[in-house]
Amino acid sequence: MKSNMMLMCRQLGLALALSVPCVYAQIPAIGICNTGLTLKTPPAECTTSTLVNPINPLDGGPIVDGNWELAEPYPSVPYTEGPPDPCTFATAYGPAPVSTPWNAWFNPDDQLSQWIEPNGGGSTPPGWYIYRIRFSVPPAYPGYPYYILEIPGQLMVDNYIAAIFLQDFVNGKSRCGVAATFTKSTQFSDWSQFKISSLIVPSTVAHLYFVTINTFSATPLGNPTGLRVEFNKPTFTPY
Repeated sequence: MKSNMMLMCRQLGLALALSVPCVYAQIPAIGICNTGLTLKTPPAECTTSTLVNPINPLDGGPIVDGNWELAEPYPSVPYTEGPPDPCTFATAYGPAPVSTPWNAWFNPDDQLSQWIEPNGGGSTPPGWYIYRIRFSVPPAYPGYPYYILEIPGQLMVDNYIAAIFLQDFVNGKSRCGVAATFTKSTQFSDWSQFKISSLIVPSTVAHLYFVTINTFSATPLGNPTGLRVEFNKPTFTPY
């Protein structure tokens, strides 16, 4: 009975599977961590992490997130240009500081996440910033060549996020594209919900990229900018 149900699920096609995924053999995506946590430990379980403490003062410092990175040098692209495509944008990545949030940001003390941000506090240059987190996709489930990765979550950004990109690698070649988009003009005063559903290849290392913008400021040195993300039980489902 179970094998027949699994076969029927596959025969429904990818489009239906992405909208109404089969519920058998869901595997927790344990390596996709909220922002502001200490380093995950093997086998990359975020549940073994705790909130980074202490954190930097408002203008930043050497205390960093254990799992997230920030493209350097930043900003990656001037605010007057369109958002960069992290799939093709060649840049280096460094650690993402965990710093005291700007006083206008919503900052619930839920013990699940913290703000990450470039060094600079309220004097961060306007432009586009790229944050990323990497995670491992488990080996293939017997009889199934792919997984459907589902990632529900919520985020806050100053000023706003253009898109989330998902990248994985097949035989050393990159597959990368937009996984979620947003329309709010500012996102630092409440949560913005998102959900990613995507086919992904087993036994690969994948990346999530969050492309954000710090808009123009009348002050010569810029604005505060940062990102806070919480994931809600992401899973891999065999397909």
